[in-house]
Amino acid sequence: MKNVYTLTYSLLILLLMSCEKQYGKYIEAVTDITVLNQQGQNLLADPATYSKKDINIYYVINGQSVLYDKSFLSTDRGIEDKGFHITNEGSPMIRIYLNFDINRKDTHPVTLIKFGTSKIDTINTEFEYIGRSVFLRKIWFNGVEKKQEFTIIK
Repeated sequence: MKNVYTLTYSLLILLLMSCEKQYGKYIEAVTDITVLNQQGQNLLADPATYSKKDINIYYVINGQSVLYDKSFLSTDRGIEDKGFHITNEGSPMIRIYLNFDINRKDTHPVTLIKFGTSKIDTINTEFEYIGRSVFLRKIWFNGVEKKQEFTIIK
């Protein structure tokens, strides 16, 4: 009987170890932004003022702004592959992949975003690293604390 308990316990430990390898990482490092003009019109809706090619994302790394350009990824410009996604209310938003590096464990990285010819906006973030997972805890847009999904006026 002791061998049955030992075998069961050993199998349970192996199962838990394999689950951690397969499912042990969670990364939450995106923000969704609605972009409106002064009149309340969505600048991402057709006819869009801003398309994916009009928006540049920069990561601040070691004090230097680096254009996010990973042409081999579906998020090649730091923006969701389709550029925009539609909310439940039918309003287009842009999904930005925020600056973070799980290896550096930088808890307050900075992402810059430039819409067309407008001034560069700053997205400051606070991340928490737990094991192999990354959690977005706070986000500021141009110094104002926001929720993970927010609206800006351009």
